[in-house]
Amino acid sequence: MQAPKITDASELKLATPEIHHLKSGQRLWVLRDPGLPLVKAQFLFHHGLVDQYMPMLNSSTWSNAFAGTKRHSTEDMALKLDTMGLMMEEESEVESSGFTVNIHNDFFGEFLDLCFEVFDSANFPESELQRYRERRRQSFLINSQKASIVASRSFSKAFYGGQHPLGIQVTPEHFDMLNQDRLKKHWEEELTRAPLDVLVSGNPKEEDLDRISTWMEGRQVDFQRKPFPERNPEGSEITQDWEKAMQSALKIGLEMPGANHPDYVGLKFTVQVLGGYFGSRLMKELREEKGYTYGVHAGLVSNSKLGVMTIRTEVGKEFREESLGIIEKEIENLVAHPPLEDEILKVRRYMQGQILEAADGVMSQQELWKSAWQLGLPEGHFENFYSKLNSLDTHQVLALANKYLKGRDLTKIIIG
Repeated sequence: MQAPKITDASELKLATPEIHHLKSGQRLWVLRDPGLPLVKAQFLFHHGLVDQYMPMLNSSTWSNAFAGTKRHSTEDMALKLDTMGLMMEEESEVESSGFTVNIHNDFFGEFLDLCFEVFDSANFPESELQRYRERRRQSFLINSQKASIVASRSFSKAFYGGQHPLGIQVTPEHFDMLNQDRLKKHWEEELTRAPLDVLVSGNPKEEDLDRISTWMEGRQVDFQRKPFPERNPEGSEITQDWEKAMQSALKIGLEMPGANHPDYVGLKFTVQVLGGYFGSRLMKELREEKGYTYGVHAGLVSNSKLGVMTIRTEVGKEFREESLGIIEKEIENLVAHPPLEDEILKVRRYMQGQILEAADGVMSQQELWKSAWQLGLPEGHFENFYSKLNSLDTHQVLALANKYLKGRDLTKIIIG
């Protein structure tokens, strides 16, 4: 019996959202699927990690926004949300924050009633904040004993700088600063006065969409965003030796062009060859050949300002220096030798499969459109990304590796 023939999807087709342009640069995005009884809605304000003046402020505010209002107690709110059978989670990202809700379309209008009330009069009950602070403090203390988490924190500080919003380090004292007055002031004077994009997918009712538009048009929008802060790196090599640690966490990285750059697709592909999937070069060397780790991952992510390539893994403490050497050697090999055609084909299919999975249905595609507006990507970006993968060859990958990886100083963090 023969295995079924593999057929490559030649192109990516995304649904085109209706975009309603409202005052102050706000937009309502709608992706429809009349066959769904559900609605996925994202209320995303143009106020992210780079805009908050202290760590955890946005995420803490959004996590407690639905804890109570002037009209409804914490118990009332919890009962109402539970009765609607919804799933809701806060979102705190580099350049936006807010929440996502998944709900049956019959209850979406009722949720909007509660949502608008929260935006108008959330009161952040101190009793709930106290419980929240303690839960988060305990999580912070536990994570501070994990080498991988500490490596990630240390990388952010070294890469961006300790005073940069993306590099500042959380301390135990920060939790005590998350009080009712601070969160309420932040809510009223910054978060709810920032411009807003609302993304809705599924099968929303027209009257609910009209209510969202009317509410957005009537909002007071006067938050002035500052320019994206410049990096101010603090050292390129940091090692912390933990006496009782059995393993060491390694995190390595460097600055790359962002998603709007014409080389971004090819760079994403090149990094994938290095360490972005289970059969990658780093996985073969560190896991399959040496047995030093269970896994290693290289990736390229972007915000509107820049891209960041990172490589992370955890290895036996006695193998950390050798593992670091192997990573540097594989980067050199990528610069010196073009990948084989078979390797190109394997990575292309893997990446296209990831995109097709991310585009499976309008609710998944909503995440792609969210990325597009957050990064300022042009219409057709993901379709072009998909088609560009088909045209990349070994010589282009080699040229990109030489252009962006050859002779570059890496930020290297070793913890454990």
